[in-house]
Amino acid sequence: MKVLFVAGREIGYPRNKVILRALRHAGCEVQVIASEGNNYTRRLPEVTWRMLREVARRDGEPDVYLVGFLGHTILPFLRPLTRRPLVFDPFVSLYETLCEDRRRIKPGGPASRLLARLDAWTCSAADMVLVDTQAHADYFASTFHQPRDKFVRLWVGADDETFFPRKGREGGGGEVVTVFYYATFQPLHGVEVVLDAAEELSGDRGLRFLLVGRGPELPRLRPRLEGMARTGALTWRPWASEAELAELIAASDICLGGHFSPRPKAGRVIPGKIYQFMAMRKPVIAGDCLANRELLEPDRHALMVPRGNPGALAEAVDYLAGDGKKREELAENAHRLFVERCSPAALSAELMAALEGLCG
Repeated sequence: MKVLFVAGREIGYPRNKVILRALRHAGCEVQVIASEGNNYTRRLPEVTWRMLREVARRDGEPDVYLVGFLGHTILPFLRPLTRRPLVFDPFVSLYETLCEDRRRIKPGGPASRLLARLDAWTCSAADMVLVDTQAHADYFASTFHQPRDKFVRLWVGADDETFFPRKGREGGGGEVVTVFYYATFQPLHGVEVVLDAAEELSGDRGLRFLLVGRGPELPRLRPRLEGMARTGALTWRPWASEAELAELIAASDICLGGHFSPRPKAGRVIPGKIYQFMAMRKPVIAGDCLANRELLEPDRHALMVPRGNPGALAEAVDYLAGDGKKREELAENAHRLFVERCSPAALSAELMAALEGLCG
């Protein structure tokens, strides 16, 4: 199968990376149009122009076009130019992200209405829409008035060439239990819930909290982070490469998957870090929500705690810290589930079944 894959975000972005690998794993002939530039105002026009030139050549049109993340402004230029099947992977709703979650644009205003129309039009113009959870599919279908059967769930997954179990690195292996969490400090992550839980457990010298990340919420939380770091309640570093993240996960005993915010969007997604932790055979504590329950069975694949409840999170951490057998059980079950359903090979089979059904 010949696929033209075009994306507004860089190919190294986890969602795009996993989908591209799934296509290649299935033996597809894939042509990629993307940019590694970090300036959106330059990247999106560049990618759109390159795509238009490629389509205009008409030198052997692909069997299917796949517009990946972040392609909301690219797809409107492509749809009028081809009758071939067109698959869209929005990954997020622009309206939900910018208006409801991050609240950068006031709901009900002209800009928010434009974003909602763009979300609706791109889903309507595509022949198939990929989503990460059924909860997200329900949101798209109901909010933007789209047929529910147009949406196909494809787990986010993780790159198992980077995130895999390290032999002989099953946790710190010492008396101190390391609790690991990383985030880009977006509102839906619930970083403050993690800080509250770490503070509640700060008197336990048998626990070490390691937090990695920075982002929009950092300016507000920085004084507290630095204060907690000074008192030894946690260790914080603002950034780590993907390879470094994998090493930090490998050296940890308990991984916090989230999302811990009570915001609605946090309940519709499975955090990408959860897949990474599963791939690395680590015990996970996750926020209890419909999305996480689509994949994870509570107390079998992960411990789940009410979102927005630092006391419950602290209690779960304390419980797992004292029960190495339970940590091992959760880690093994989660890793087995990842291999069966969320690995690049498993995602490749699911994606190809959907594409073959679409292409007839």
